[in-house]
Amino acid sequence: MKQKDLLTVLSLIAIVLTSMHVADDYVHGFDLHVVDNPYGILIFVVWSSGVLLLRDRLVGRVIVLLGGVIAIAMPIIHLNGRGYGVEFLKVDGALRFIWTLYILGTIGALIIIGAVREMVSLRSVRASSARQ
Repeated sequence: MKQKDLLTVLSLIAIVLTSMHVADDYVHGFDLHVVDNPYGILIFVVWSSGVLLLRDRLVGRVIVLLGGVIAIAMPIIHLNGRGYGVEFLKVDGALRFIWTLYILGTIGALIIIGAVREMVSLRSVRASSARQ
């Protein structure tokens, strides 16, 4: 699989897991205003457009990079704040909630690495073609 295709697949998985995590936040009562806020949908539209429609342009690569930052920020925000306590661990969906955070962090880091590598390789290709 090409790096570009791998980055697209990882980004799509991150979008699905992030949207599932946002829904989990609402269901578990961590963020009750997520359904009142249309900006979440706008963020997912921009992120998806960057991955699917603008992939070959620099702006698409920047959006993918920012999506990786969003994905890696989820566990950092949740796991470095208030503790969930033993009561939360007994709630239905707690395993999925924590698992989603760890997978998002992992995929987010891979997306950031892949997006930076793509940008660096694109820059070196442009620099070498400018010299000729």
